[in-house]
Amino acid sequence: MPAADVVGGALVGWAVLVPLTVVLVDAAADEVEAGELVVEIGEDADEPRALPKARTRRKAATAMPATATVARTKGSADRRSALCLPTLTTCHAHPSRALNLVRIRAGHRLCRALRGRCRQAARGRAAYGGGMRVLVSGGAGYIGSHTVVHLLAAGHDVVVVDSFANANPAVMARLEALTGTDIPVHAFDLTDKDKTERLFASEPFDAVIHFAGLKAVGESVDRPLDYYENNLESTFSLLRGMRRHGCSTLVFSSSATVYGDQAPLPYQEDYEPLQATNPYGRTKVMIEHVLRDVAHIDPEMRIAVLRYFNPVGAHPSGTIGEDPQGIPNNLMPFIAQVAVGRRDRLSVFGDDYPTTDGTCERDYIHVEDLAAGHVAALNRIAMSDQPIRTWNLGTGQGTSVLEMVHAFERASGREVPYDVVARRTGDLPASWADPTRANSELGWRAEKSIDDMCVDTWRWQSQNPRGYEVPAVEPAVAAGQVDG
Repeated sequence: MPAADVVGGALVGWAVLVPLTVVLVDAAADEVEAGELVVEIGEDADEPRALPKARTRRKAATAMPATATVARTKGSADRRSALCLPTLTTCHAHPSRALNLVRIRAGHRLCRALRGRCRQAARGRAAYGGGMRVLVSGGAGYIGSHTVVHLLAAGHDVVVVDSFANANPAVMARLEALTGTDIPVHAFDLTDKDKTERLFASEPFDAVIHFAGLKAVGESVDRPLDYYENNLESTFSLLRGMRRHGCSTLVFSSSATVYGDQAPLPYQEDYEPLQATNPYGRTKVMIEHVLRDVAHIDPEMRIAVLRYFNPVGAHPSGTIGEDPQGIPNNLMPFIAQVAVGRRDRLSVFGDDYPTTDGTCERDYIHVEDLAAGHVAALNRIAMSDQPIRTWNLGTGQGTSVLEMVHAFERASGREVPYDVVARRTGDLPASWADPTRANSELGWRAEKSIDDMCVDTWRWQSQNPRGYEVPAVEPAVAAGQVDG
């Protein structure tokens, strides 16, 4: 028996050599009929082995035609067996190699292509404009929701998983109205390993974009254990589910905080050592190390790590935007809430830094540009031969606090009163990215200006003065607020 040509987890070599009906060797099933190819896989086996055709073994069920779209069984109580059919009858990378019914142990890496999730299939879909089925963790959050819109516009199918600990469920209805698409959503915390496992066992995914996590720097100092537990455990849970069920493409939402306070400007992806000055940032550093270790031992994994800086702005429709719970931790939503009347004044932490006007400078990036960068990274890493690649997503220039305040005043037509107060512990004078690698490798570039960011933020905030808490204000009314 010739060895199988294992490409992205597919038994495509056998598909060429023999009529392929592979059945799981299962002691609790019916007899194998003559002429069928039987493959036996042990608990920890890396490769299947063909059994002699004369050997009588039992199979799990009657064979089904290759034209079936998706079929699966829950398998035995110990979850060691499952029925897996390809979502496509041919692999995109090898269209002449038809795949028929395959039974193999659930979670074994050779099963992946046979459920329509082989890396070659994902690469083919990305290369020729076909959509992948993408699980977006934290998809109801600020950046996640905008990325969902871009994924759907690019032709991908999207499923959202979100605990709604930091997001409003009303986001999902708005996303569906905005895109004209029904978006499946699973409401649970990814730190729940059993629920995460059941999700991956019940639905096939080509890729995951991982946003979910706690993200407030100041809060992380007060609640370090919560941050380490949530951010790390949710990532571990996702990775286990992905690897068990053949989803090998991941885009991870990291942060510029991993550069710490010693990296020279502009920040470049190859800077070492990664470090952070707060528990939130340290969780990002730890997760990046974990992802590199996983990519090292699993040749099928393709992981994009995106480090970005200060996302601001909103969808140009004003339908979705940033709606922080409680007092905003970031500059832009605080400015917007002052302008709309929810806050009295802005506090500017220090005006004696070595910058253009003495206030801190940051690399602000429009959330729409950021969402487009995630889609570009997904398409790129799905086609890549590199197991893991890191990209900065930023504009490559800093904007000061006072420059942002004045830009927002221009956009809103309203004064933003502020007080200069003492410096805040831990704030760096300046921080911005070198986006050259993303520009050249992803074909992506931040296109929107600071004025664009402020205009779109004001449109969102003026139409939604209380965020998602109450129905949005009609655009005409919002326009009246701006004029008044």
